[in-house]
Amino acid sequence: MIQFKDIVFKQHPANPQGICGGVTINGFEISIIAGRGFYGSGRGTGVTLNDLDRVKFFEVMWWPTEDAGEGELLMEPLTYQSISDINNILKGFQK
Repeated sequence: MIQFKDIVFKQHPANPQGICGGVTINGFEISIIAGRGFYGSGRGTGVTLNDLDRVKFFEVMWWPTEDAGEGELLMEPLTYQSISDINNILKGFQK
């Protein structure tokens, strides 16, 4: 089962003061981000990959991939999600 610890993070391509990670599970792309301007840790100050172990809250969003068919589309991000919250979200996609 995929958990938060399995997600590979990188610097956010559009925001050098943010980080991003993601995974595709059962036809859904799940995005996990934090940093300056995002709804999680580092919103005002920014974060880098060196800060990942200190980031406590993330912004999470998902959408279906082309082959997902019918399913839930999240139109607004889930804000200030803890690692435990994210693990519960990931678990829900793997049922």
